[in-house]
Amino acid sequence: MRRSQILISAWFRGQRERKKYLKMKMSAILIQAYIRSWKSRKLLRELRQQNCRAQAATTISAYWKGYQVWLENMPRSQHSGHD
Repeated sequence: MRRSQILISAWFRGQRERKKYLKMKMSAILIQAYIRSWKSRKLLRELRQQNCRAQAATTISAYWKGYQVWLENMPRSQHSGHD
């Protein structure tokens, strides 16, 4: 009789510990998913900013080159002092 009590008690303790373990495991998975999601959004935001900066630099460069070409094609007497 004592042996069966010990086995039943051990089984219940095992079930309780298993539930605790599974709860901790699910919590860890949830935290990991949140962190991965946060890092992905952060990377996407940085890539968008880099793309925006690259487009801005391209636009500024194009306007600057266009201005320089405009100055070269303009008669000398009209653009004295603009260089």
